[in-house]
Amino acid sequence: MTSTLLLIDDEDNILRSLKRLFRREPYRVLTARSGPEALDLLRHEDVSVILSDQRMPGMTGSELLKQVKTTHPQTIRLIMSGYTELESVTSAINDGAVFKFLVKPWEDDKLIEHIREAFDIHEFLVQKERQRLTLKAQNRSLDFDLRYQKEESDLYLQGMKLAQSILEHVPVMILGLDDQGTLVSANAVARQQLPNDAVIGLPMDMALPGPLVEKLNTLLSDRPTGGPDGQFNMNYQDEPFRFWYSRFKGPGNAQGLILVGCPDIE
Repeated sequence: MTSTLLLIDDEDNILRSLKRLFRREPYRVLTARSGPEALDLLRHEDVSVILSDQRMPGMTGSELLKQVKTTHPQTIRLIMSGYTELESVTSAINDGAVFKFLVKPWEDDKLIEHIREAFDIHEFLVQKERQRLTLKAQNRSLDFDLRYQKEESDLYLQGMKLAQSILEHVPVMILGLDDQGTLVSANAVARQQLPNDAVIGLPMDMALPGPLVEKLNTLLSDRPTGGPDGQFNMNYQDEPFRFWYSRFKGPGNAQGLILVGCPDIE
């Protein structure tokens, strides 16, 4: 079954440009010119990925995607707008309604990569759900196994919460970046070091100082060859810092960089 991309924008010329951009990609492309029209399409279309403009009459993109998060939680939701609209979508990003914020005007190659990544993540979620349903059917008559799975899941969630709590309290800054250079994680110390308007989901060049961004761009560009993990020293916020970095690989094709930093007291 062909996967489907839904493009939403109130400007016809933008929709035409986006359709041309994705015409060689292996998925079906649908369009809508408003939030209500998109919601109507979603009632009878199976959509894997949504790319919506933010500023539209009647219903903004973030308002639309908050509804879609409730009605179609497995659909991967991206929003695209100018830098000036970032503040208006921050709440949706923090609520998990928006997977990624993309900036207009877009770069064709990067936008195609973002959409491919979104389809990879959607496929991963669909496969996980299929596995869950298959497992549930196989064990429908085995009450003990179901109870055991719930206990195991609870323990896993507790472990995840504990791990997150530990990261929050580690007295050094810890940042996570995906392979596109988007800020995906920051512990308490890191958030204190970031600008006040920096939020998860921002490109790193909007959230981090320029010299650090240049270094991280170099490290991320090494990913095709694997590149070793390592460390480097540089001034950060007018203070000598030592940074350690390590690459990670997540679900689907998701990959990126974990960065740990602390003042260099030597």
